[in-house]
Amino acid sequence: MDPSEVPLDRTPPPPGADRGKSALPWLVGAVVVLVAGAAVWYLVGRRGTSEAPAAQAAAPAAEFLIPAHGSEGICVPADEIPLPRLDEVNDFASIMASTLSQHPRAVAWLATDDLVRRFVTVVDAVATGKSPAVHLSALRPSGAFRTTEKGDALLIDPRTFQRFAPVVEAVNSVDVAATVRVCSALKPRLDDAYAELKHGGTFDETLERAIVSLLQTPSLAPDTRLAPQGGSFQFEDSALEGLTPAQKHLARMGPANARAIQNKLREIAVAIGIPSERLP
Repeated sequence: MDPSEVPLDRTPPPPGADRGKSALPWLVGAVVVLVAGAAVWYLVGRRGTSEAPAAQAAAPAAEFLIPAHGSEGICVPADEIPLPRLDEVNDFASIMASTLSQHPRAVAWLATDDLVRRFVTVVDAVATGKSPAVHLSALRPSGAFRTTEKGDALLIDPRTFQRFAPVVEAVNSVDVAATVRVCSALKPRLDDAYAELKHGGTFDETLERAIVSLLQTPSLAPDTRLAPQGGSFQFEDSALEGLTPAQKHLARMGPANARAIQNKLREIAVAIGIPSERLP
């Protein structure tokens, strides 16, 4: 198993028993971020420069929302907008985040510090085949990971998938139009944060790769088998085991939950400027 991958569980009890808390749902954080995070960052940085008075932060949210336009690139800025420097944009987040979603899971992640850099780091992790879990602990669901037996096969208990219902609700609670406006307005700072990583290429390319990777994640069949692997499990199917850690996180949420998130992610991707023909 790839050491960067978050295991299904660490201490396997007898088959059929509760498995303890699993880290696999952290992938959802990446999806919530991809779908919702940019919205905060637009609202975070829409007005003023580093010298702008604090009173501007309380301006009505409507003033911060501008329509995106343009046909080249992702989240093409609608016009030249004066923004605080990258180190300063986070001051606006706590005031503006409430305009994105009232769902507690989304709010919990968006309340973290250094949102622009954190978002870009998560996107880069997904795009480059790493697990984003360490950056998304606030999105971890409650409940236990369960397995069940069918003949001689060890399977994921369907009850495990129910834990992700709040995460799907959080993703679906995000407004698509607001996300487009947010992403367009804050695009320069997203580019700045990506440049700090020194990975080459552009943030547009990385964001598209991350989204495509998640959309390519296959759904688990009801009889998908698990195999014990040390203190964890791996998929018995080598094709599934060959998925990236982020793809595995999404797949383990269960077919219905993964499809719901993929549908929302596709909607966002097209809205921010990724041509539908480039999506799976």
